Amino acid sequence: MAKFAPKKQRKKNTPVQWIVKPRRTKVLSVTDKLLDSLDSFRSSLSLRRHGFILAVAGIFAGGIAVGVGIGGMSSSPPPAPVTETPVGSPSDGKAGSPSNFVPPQFLDAAMDEVMHTDEETFAEADPGQELENLDSGWHEPEKEPVAEEPRMKPAAPPPKAPAAAAKPRPVPGAGGEVRRNPELAALPPPPEPVAEEGMPPWRRYAVAAPKMDGRPRIALVIDDLGVDKHRSAAVTDLPGPLTTAFLSYATDLLAQTRAAHAAGHELIIHVPMEPRNPDTDPGPDALLVGRNETQIRNGLEQIFSRFPGYVGINNHMGSLFTANVRGMSVVLGELKKRGLLFLDSRTSNATVGPEIARRYGLPHAVRDVFIDNDNDVPHVRARLAELERVALQRGYAVGIGHPRDATVEALRGWLPSLQRKGFVLVPLSSIVRQRQEQTATVAAAPPRAP
Repeated sequence: MAKFAPKKQRKKNTPVQWIVKPRRTKVLSVTDKLLDSLDSFRSSLSLRRHGFILAVAGIFAGGIAVGVGIGGMSSSPPPAPVTETPVGSPSDGKAGSPSNFVPPQFLDAAMDEVMHTDEETFAEADPGQELENLDSGWHEPEKEPVAEEPRMKPAAPPPKAPAAAAKPRPVPGAGGEVRRNPELAALPPPPEPVAEEGMPPWRRYAVAAPKMDGRPRIALVIDDLGVDKHRSAAVTDLPGPLTTAFLSYATDLLAQTRAAHAAGHELIIHVPMEPRNPDTDPGPDALLVGRNETQIRNGLEQIFSRFPGYVGINNHMGSLFTANVRGMSVVLGELKKRGLLFLDSRTSNATVGPEIARRYGLPHAVRDVFIDNDNDVPHVRARLAELERVALQRGYAVGIGHPRDATVEALRGWLPSLQRKGFVLVPLSSIVRQRQEQTATVAAAPPRAP
């Protein structure tokens, strides 16, 4: 018995220990896990609570900062708008006017030398672009370069000077004029006209003007005639008096000019002059700035011999030549000697023709409106209406057109309507004579008392 007792006791004790130990371990493990989970959940709740509080505080602080910024902006005055001032607009003390603008003093106020500017040909300036075209039988005036004004920071306008301190504007021709071109100061004296019996040619060959009766005068010049004989004949058939400008290098000029004069139209020579664009060909007989005075005079001698009965000349192209003081002084000096008039076609704003003609005492006029920059009947009619407005405002107007189909068609309906509208169609010499009479009246008037 003693031998087997320990064995039975060992068998009874061993299973008990094996069962109790695993159960205790399992229970403890589950409890620990539950406690750890509770701790983690509590920690996460604490972190979320703190994070929510911090987020609300940040939003509240940002709202305060934005409110302060908006309040500061509303309290400061807005900046003044920056506006671009058109180049050449006179200063009147208003916003947008350049304070250092000096009006052109070289123009003759009494003669109203500031002619109407063709808006479509001069408003939108394209620097350096030459628009004169020979092949199409017409030309547009060259567009002048316009410098862009630098944008400046907004600044308070300068205080206006008192009216008593303002300097009086100098009167043109009274010794205080501002010369646009310094070469004009060195012009040679005007040549003496050749002594002739009777009236000078610009009066002798002038077409008689209709009765004025106080109506505004319109002179219509048709350029580039003679080369296209068919369209030139169509212009000749229009009711007149028109002023017909025949190109000096056209053929059969004697017969064509005789037909135009017989139809009641006045004659002038359309003289080719050098354009600014070297790629544009002005044609034969062109007067060039590179030639000396003798060569220019010889060229004019050839041109003047092409046909008789003309009253003067106007320029074909010539945006470069008409801006050249030396060349234009030779040409206008020859016109002065020969008793002829000059019409400046104004193919460039830089022309010196009117100023030299005024100094030489040369009878002259300046083009107001190009009527057919586009070969379109509605466009021509609109430009003719613009010509009427200029005549109403000033008492006379000078238009230039070309032998084009749209121009001839528009003129067939417009010319007969002038009398009904209260205008009178006159030759160019009538406008020039009217200007000379105005000049004489102004010169004879006594000076105003200060």
